[in-house]
Amino acid sequence: MIKSYLIACILFLSTVFSSSAENSPLPCLNKKFSIVVHVVKDIAGNTNVLESDILLAIDTLNSHFTKICVSFEVCEFRMVENFQYDELKFDEETDELIVKNSIKNRINMYFITADEESPNVCGKATLGGIATGGNIYILKRCIGPGDFTIPHEMGHFFGLSHTFEEPASQIVDGTNCEITGDSICDTPADPYIDGENIANYVSNCRFTSEKKDGNGDFYDPDVSNIMSYYPCKCDFTNEQYIKMVNTYLSSNPKNW
Repeated sequence: MIKSYLIACILFLSTVFSSSAENSPLPCLNKKFSIVVHVVKDIAGNTNVLESDILLAIDTLNSHFTKICVSFEVCEFRMVENFQYDELKFDEETDELIVKNSIKNRINMYFITADEESPNVCGKATLGGIATGGNIYILKRCIGPGDFTIPHEMGHFFGLSHTFEEPASQIVDGTNCEITGDSICDTPADPYIDGENIANYVSNCRFTSEKKDGNGDFYDPDVSNIMSYYPCKCDFTNEQYIKMVNTYLSSNPKNW
């Protein structure tokens, strides 16, 4: 399965992104960010995730940020002993969890077993948290080869929205790309509706839905984009990289 995704990535990167925009130089931050990993133990005191697997996931994350000269390192593993946070109730418990555990001027990444509010998602992150403060939450079951949960959530943390925001309002020809969807113009309009069956949209990393926009044009989204929900993720686009850089620069960079 992973091999088929890699083949799809090669096909997309050699066709869809062979535009002049791809060849434009990207900004270089020349910055390494420190991650504090907080692993919440279960009721029996088990972590249920290996530190080595987390480190491998961070290596994968780094491979997607080299284009803007950004890297991440785990500076500390911290254990959260209170098992009640392992199946986290976001509305009730996150503030307390953060106050007790988060470290200032670090990217705090929490590994939990379950998100009781959104059991079908693999992670959550504060949108633009690199500039405004916030945290990243990753489900332990979503760590492994071929999983893009951490790069996806780090994209949110650096200000990126899903490619399928406001799917009904996006126009295929891109005329309203700056004000609808993810407000990024080199990510094609994506008609996916959160909660629907992905199989109704993609087969073998090919978009198969026959949905049309308000103009009657067929959608043709980039199923390889990390900020999509399609299971064929490969990378970010140039404009997504630029937005992440700008989100960071809009913060107080000296704090990092």
